[in-house]
Amino acid sequence: MEAYLVDVIKPYFEEHLKAELQDSTVETKIGDTADQLVIPYPTCLDSGKEYLRESVLLELGGKNEITPASQLQLDPYISSVAPSLEFPLPTVTVLASERTYWEKATLIHAECNRKTVKANAQRLSRHWYDLFQLNRSDIGSAALSNPKLLEEVVNQKNVLYPSGWAKYNDCLGNLRLIPNDGSVKLLEKDFEQMRANAMFWQEPDTFQDIIKELSELEKTINKILA
Repeated sequence: MEAYLVDVIKPYFEEHLKAELQDSTVETKIGDTADQLVIPYPTCLDSGKEYLRESVLLELGGKNEITPASQLQLDPYISSVAPSLEFPLPTVTVLASERTYWEKATLIHAECNRKTVKANAQRLSRHWYDLFQLNRSDIGSAALSNPKLLEEVVNQKNVLYPSGWAKYNDCLGNLRLIPNDGSVKLLEKDFEQMRANAMFWQEPDTFQDIIKELSELEKTINKILA
């Protein structure tokens, strides 16, 4: 995988970016692991540089599940403010949202089993926010009606991401979505950084409201699985 990334994928992106942007200095770089490619994507905004990275992270690898999947049409955000322009509308295959729901829930559960959330909670509160929003949509209902999918996610994580402290098996009846008080404070601080750096297009719910709602969701999920 590393050789393919370095020898094929990295040169491909650099060649096309340089041609498209007419900039011979464009360079991609390998990320923190050998299956990550960091593609420069400078911002045109004055704010957010402290929190939002000016790059796109392309992650490769064979550990991620690809089922169930959905066919969705991509509509660029800019089309809403430039209705006179025509944009291509590709249809892509993506992981079904209800699986993403359980992926998020088990990730949060694992973080809740740490003494303190990792890396000072930097860029972590988004997972709590994501699950909060997913649960408020039809996606939440679809996921909760399919606990078998949660079992599949747990089994996959036990095989590919084994960890004694994560306690993935506890997700099947003793799921944790609320970390200790110290970690909640760190997550809330990170959430405020997200809000201050224009991660949201409109004023979001407070992190305390998110925690309150996910606390009820935790009870609901464990009751379903009991």
